[in-house]
Amino acid sequence: MPEICLSTITKNPQEPHLGQTISTWLFDWHDLIYVLDFFKANEAREVYLSGETAELHPDFSKIVNYVRQRGFLPCIIVSGLTLPWLQQLVVRSSLMENVRFICRLTDSSPDLFANEAFNLPRGLAENLILEVLIIREYFDPTPFLQLIRRQGLKQELILNLVPCNDELTGPGLKPELYGSLARRFADSLDAFMDSGIFPVWRRGIPLCAFTDSDLGRVCKAGMNHKWRQGQDFVVYPDLSFSPFGVPSLRKRLSLLEMNSFADISQSIGKLAQGFLFRRCSVCSLRLRKLCDEGVYLNWAADLSPGKPL
Repeated sequence: MPEICLSTITKNPQEPHLGQTISTWLFDWHDLIYVLDFFKANEAREVYLSGETAELHPDFSKIVNYVRQRGFLPCIIVSGLTLPWLQQLVVRSSLMENVRFICRLTDSSPDLFANEAFNLPRGLAENLILEVLIIREYFDPTPFLQLIRRQGLKQELILNLVPCNDELTGPGLKPELYGSLARRFADSLDAFMDSGIFPVWRRGIPLCAFTDSDLGRVCKAGMNHKWRQGQDFVVYPDLSFSPFGVPSLRKRLSLLEMNSFADISQSIGKLAQGFLFRRCSVCSLRLRKLCDEGVYLNWAADLSPGKPL
């Protein structure tokens, strides 16, 4: 799942929590062509377009059209707050053709669509997938499943666990609450089954957070709970890259030093030295590559490698 971050924001290092923007760095066309050539050589079929201000890129529509002309399926990632902008854009352009949209919401924000008078254009709605950022242990999928049905969205739901980061003021889930989230997810299986919508975890719950009983319920329901190691990565305007959700590692990784997706996966794997739980170091599930959530949640929380909780 290769992702291109079209723009990044530099914030005040003294007061990063205030979100004060110092400068915005946009993807250069020459670098974009290089990245797409790399993706094409590695037989990628989809290209995800994101960015802290992706919708403000002056060539945004041109970039989407160019990605499409190169034979990729463009997947445009937006937040719920930028949906009005997206709605206006697709109405006055041809962006609804052969394009997928992913709307990222937090687990507390389905009310963005609560207004019954709010309706997305049909061409946009049927190509829009919800991705929910889980920041609370009492996650309830029901409002999102209802939203998908009410708005006629694509019958998919991406779930993304957001770990707590002590260095930031933003929300996130602390490791000691993963067990509560695992139980909540197992208890919500009936809601997923009744809706016919099966969740896809982009960054999931460590399997050790489940009890044997709850894990059995999840497996019996046919839920795919494997994190795809090395496949989800983000390329930035300076051609650095990082595993999804771990931007702090971009300083150590450059696409210019890679020849293939296999190289990217291997480079990411070499950095996997910190573990979220002590038992990860001897966990048979991790050693058999059935669960890497502990490693990636550790990175995403910016915990120091070699100092597992």
